[in-house]
Amino acid sequence: MGLAAKDFQKWIAVCECPKHRDLFFIGPISKRITFYSQQVRAMCLAHALKQLNRITPDSRIAVIGGGAAGTTASAALASFGCRVVLYERSEFIISPQISSTRLLHPNIYDWPHQGALSDKANLPLMPWSKDTAGKIAQEIGTEFSKIEGTGDFKVLVKKSHAVKSIVPKGTRWTVNAVAGNADLPGQDFDIVILAVGFGEEKKVIGHDVKGYWQRDGVPSGAAQSHTALYFVSGRGDGGLTDLLAVLIRNFDHVSFTTKFLRNIKGSALSEAVFKAESETPAEGDISPAYDRYVRPILDSNGVIDFIRDNLRGDRKVIFNAQGGVVLKKGAAAILNQVMAYALQQACAEGKLVDVSNVDVASVEERAGKKYIKYGGSEYDKGFDVVIIRHGPDRDKNYEFCNPYYGDFKTHYEELRKIEPSIDQPPALHCETWLALHAAADVFFDDANKRIRADHRNRLDNTIILGFDSAREKLFQWGRKGIEEIFSEPQTIFTLQLMGVNVLGDLFEQIIRLFRASQGKLQLSILSTAQAEWPRPDIPRGVFTTPVESPYTSLPAPNLATFSAAIDMHLLNLIDLKIANIIATNRCDIGDIDPTITATMKGIWDQWLAALKASNDLRTHFLATLWQIEKVALKPWDGDQGCLSKLACAVALALAAKSGLQELNPKVAEMCNMVFKSKSNDGDVIASACSSISNRRIGDYINPSDWDADCLILSGTQDLMFPEGNEGVLITEIGGNASSLTVSSRVAPVVIQDDRYWRENLKKNINDWKAAVELEFDKWRNRQDSQLVT
Repeated sequence: MGLAAKDFQKWIAVCECPKHRDLFFIGPISKRITFYSQQVRAMCLAHALKQLNRITPDSRIAVIGGGAAGTTASAALASFGCRVVLYERSEFIISPQISSTRLLHPNIYDWPHQGALSDKANLPLMPWSKDTAGKIAQEIGTEFSKIEGTGDFKVLVKKSHAVKSIVPKGTRWTVNAVAGNADLPGQDFDIVILAVGFGEEKKVIGHDVKGYWQRDGVPSGAAQSHTALYFVSGRGDGGLTDLLAVLIRNFDHVSFTTKFLRNIKGSALSEAVFKAESETPAEGDISPAYDRYVRPILDSNGVIDFIRDNLRGDRKVIFNAQGGVVLKKGAAAILNQVMAYALQQACAEGKLVDVSNVDVASVEERAGKKYIKYGGSEYDKGFDVVIIRHGPDRDKNYEFCNPYYGDFKTHYEELRKIEPSIDQPPALHCETWLALHAAADVFFDDANKRIRADHRNRLDNTIILGFDSAREKLFQWGRKGIEEIFSEPQTIFTLQLMGVNVLGDLFEQIIRLFRASQGKLQLSILSTAQAEWPRPDIPRGVFTTPVESPYTSLPAPNLATFSAAIDMHLLNLIDLKIANIIATNRCDIGDIDPTITATMKGIWDQWLAALKASNDLRTHFLATLWQIEKVALKPWDGDQGCLSKLACAVALALAAKSGLQELNPKVAEMCNMVFKSKSNDGDVIASACSSISNRRIGDYINPSDWDADCLILSGTQDLMFPEGNEGVLITEIGGNASSLTVSSRVAPVVIQDDRYWRENLKKNINDWKAAVELEFDKWRNRQDSQLVT
């Protein structure tokens, strides 16, 4: 679904206080702030400003803060032609992460949702992949420096410039900054965007709080000569991550997470987590629900043992959490909470983790130990290491822009009450992705602009089908789902398959789709999965890296629904052929008298409506039309080499209806139609096939070979039942007759592509009708002659 004006208005409302027009904040109050989510927030805001005509190419915009949000907002707005000035108080952009050794992953905090284990931040501007935060910061800095000096649309970056105040000036804003100790003249802007982001963390008296991203803010992995006692305070992502880092041997966040999840096959853990989340009220303690649903999954998959095997033996931890609740719903990423829960269970036997509930006021160091003071008291133990993770000091970080920050905070909290979802990390809509990718062409030369435009066109027509390891399910990514491609008959789509083995029965349906598409679908397989390709008769390309699709993922198509969609397309192709037969009075069998074709359209419209209304009826009718099976009926494989013959079989059936009271599609064993003629009714096979089980249809000359009373065959012309071959007696419930008066299986009516019926098709409707009625009269006589008592 496309974005509407209300979507853009929502993004403006999330970032702008109505009291202070054209002053925007990116994510300062949101409960979940990550590097990637801040980039997405910035792009959403920039796109909304563009779509709602809040900016023009002449707009002069100040962006305060050169972190993830600030650099992204600056690049996005510059791509729309705005004149941007970026203020950064540090000498580097992306300064919090510039030297960090912590691993940065774009999606992992979204687990257990789809895509959480994808390593790539698929962004239209300055994309990146998981790595150490320092390397990513340097990579983005390099890309951003190219934007700074590109063409007429430049971002002017003022590093080592701290903004001391912003002041309204009519309909504009004045930004006052200092460089070193020197006050600079104020500059006027149409719009000011505050992208301070995470900023400085809350301080504690007597303790040098090391920022989460600082190189020396990472817990040491060195072995210790004695059992060291750690105090870790804070139940957000920073606190839980450092709890894991303190107690897990050789801890690496992404590596440990990957191993943790690999211990559990299937979607059992994610389903258990979803259940626990649904039963826990907002901001409630989720541990009891984890005890019920998550713990059994961890135990049965050996996850607790896995963690025990990786525990350090030289540390114990006092973990401090408000109210003594370590796992407060929504306080941290679900995956971090699940891993921290598992860690607690693994540590229970050795009593390596105790939980406290104190409001830390200060830390005092005495004799090499650190002592925690709270509420006029002191913790009764001295600690070797104290780690404080109480989150950003938002009030201090934004004090330079009060009272505007206070007003925005009040506005946001009121908005949150109405729509709590604004706190959730935003998703980057495909329209925003495509708009920014196209706008960013201004930063490239003509040759690269063409490459980028070709890339967008390829995205538009590419569908990716693969297995998502976070949800343990098949998903597809693309502007269309593979079951929808027939809605655009002029478009050639490419289907990129990440593998074949994971597709199961869906693969054969994909082959049907390929054949049915008449060249409108091209198949391609990931190079590392080529050995899985089981069909050398089906052409396919090879790709080494899938396109990074900006489109929202969709579940892989349901097998039955997918098959039904293919059948609907094939039925539509037959419909076109029937329309042509009626219009031209001719099919592959030969000419048809206009008085006969004149009767066909009304009958076909009725049949077509019934076939479209029922998936089972449509599938069965087409399958028998394509191939007669004595055992398991297989759906039409999509090959259209036989399409004209299939349409001829339908045309023969439509013509035959004129000599019968009723003839309609039906689901029956071996048959796909049912007729009524005078006092009799019976089953019909209408088909274009020429052989059954590799034997010519003309070889099946015993009536007992056919579980049908009428055969309408456009694929054969030599089926003849020898005179006197009456078959066997058939009881009402099957088997040989003995004493009841019943009819035997007699030679059925045969209407086929032979000279007799071709000549009759050229005659007028009355002569044709008489020929049909004659054949059914003969069939009734054969039945009557076989009555026994």
